[in-house]
Amino acid sequence: MKKKSFTFIEMIIVISIVSLVVPSIFAIIFTLIREQVKIVRTSIIKREGDYALNLMINTIRNNAYSIHTDAPATSSNEICKTKTDPATPSAALYFEDESGNSFGYFLNNSGIASSSSTVTFVGTPTPTPTGTITPVPNTPTPTPPAITSSNTLIQNFLIGCDNTYAYGLPVVGISFDICYKTATGDCITSRPEESIYLHYQTKIRLRNIQ
Repeated sequence: MKKKSFTFIEMIIVISIVSLVVPSIFAIIFTLIREQVKIVRTSIIKREGDYALNLMINTIRNNAYSIHTDAPATSSNEICKTKTDPATPSAALYFEDESGNSFGYFLNNSGIASSSSTVTFVGTPTPTPTGTITPVPNTPTPTPPAITSSNTLIQNFLIGCDNTYAYGLPVVGISFDICYKTATGDCITSRPEESIYLHYQTKIRLRNIQ
C-alpha cells in the first residue's frame, strides 16, 4: 500500500497561503496592541486632567475670598476685585480663604502644583508668579505638592481672572493641555497615532468675596 503524501505543487500552495495569512494576522495583532496603548494612555491623561481641573474648580469656588498675583496674599497684590483690575492669564495665581490662609496653583516642572500657607515645605519656600520656588539659603530645595503625576506633561497652563461688573463676583479662567509622557521625557513618539493630547478649559465664578 502506497503512503499518500503532499505533492510539490500542494506544498507550494500551502506555503503561499501561510505567507499571506501570517503577515495579516501579525498586522491585526500589532494594530490591536497600538489601539490598546492608545486607550490606556488616553485613560491616564483624562483621569489626571479631570482630577486636576475638578480639584481646582472645587477648591477655588468653595474657598477663595480674594485673588492675588503672589503669595502671601496682601492688599497690594490683590486683583480682580473690581472691573478695572483684571489679570492677564499667567502660569500662576493665588487666593486667600476666609481664615486668611493663602493657596494657589501654578506650573512647576511641566506639572500643575499647588501651594498653601497651611502646608510646611522644607526650606520654607516662597512661590512666585512664574511658578518657581525660592528656598531659604542652606536648606534643601523644596518640592511643592503636585496634583498631576510624572506620567503626564502639562503644557500651555494659564490661569487668570476677570470681573464683568464693577463690584460683582470675579471669574477665574483656567486652561491647559495635558499629554502622556513618553520614555524620551516629552510627548513626542515615533507613531503619531500614539501622541495623545487633551485640552481643558473652564471658568469659575467665586461664591464668596471679602
